[in-house]
Amino acid sequence: MRDVNGVTPGYFDAMGIALVAGRTFTEADLTGPIRTVINESMAARLWPGESALGKRIAHPVDKEWQEIIGVVRDVKFASNLRNSGGGYQTYRLLAREPNDQFSVLLRSGVPPATLSDALRLAVAELDPELPVNGIRPAVQVIEQDLARYALTGWMLAGFGGLGLVLAIVGIYGVISGFVAQRKSEIGIRMALGAQRRDVLRLVLGQGFRLAVLGIAIGLVGTWWISRLWASLVPALPASEPLIAGILAILLLTTALLACWFPARRAARVDPMVALRTQ
Repeated sequence: MRDVNGVTPGYFDAMGIALVAGRTFTEADLTGPIRTVINESMAARLWPGESALGKRIAHPVDKEWQEIIGVVRDVKFASNLRNSGGGYQTYRLLAREPNDQFSVLLRSGVPPATLSDALRLAVAELDPELPVNGIRPAVQVIEQDLARYALTGWMLAGFGGLGLVLAIVGIYGVISGFVAQRKSEIGIRMALGAQRRDVLRLVLGQGFRLAVLGIAIGLVGTWWISRLWASLVPALPASEPLIAGILAILLLTTALLACWFPARRAARVDPMVALRTQ
């Protein structure tokens, strides 16, 4: 899929998009053959090992052929993470890319709030009936575009936290059941000379094995889900083995803490009481 962006001469300078090869648009391109600028990923994929300058591509909508005059760096569009940052990106002059809505980008060292009235007056001089809406800093626009991804992230974090709580409760319940079922055995072990540390080791060992098994399954699931999300939103950063390792250690520590209280209760079992209740 290709992103097609209508721009004007000076757009790349205003946005700080570096030119890789060729040139960008000038006023002379408003007439004559239709010309386009593409990103470097598109150039590398369609013409590997050779220059894309002078090649021709068809517009995905009107099918008009256009000559490539320049290659620029890839751009990550916050409003379209699915197809940005390494996808096919083309630029065509706005005058040749009809649209009833467009945005004006202005680079200035003046605070945006002080420019609003001046911008509205400048537009009114060109066309008094042309509406001007949403004069905002670029950072604010990007934050709003990314808000839905941030909301998804917080929701996933919430579900992850809920899953951790359920896992702790589940491990605690399993180990408590283990202690209750083997109370008599633990009493016999202690009557035969087992020390409290031996009982602690027995119970914690059971919890440790369960935790390691669960973490191993979780790591496999995390790897699979991260690949799925990467295919849906390529702009997401790749999963970090170091972070996965830190989380695994954190989960293992949490699981052992959940096992600690049943283990302490098991270590305090009175052998005589345990044997009498057998």
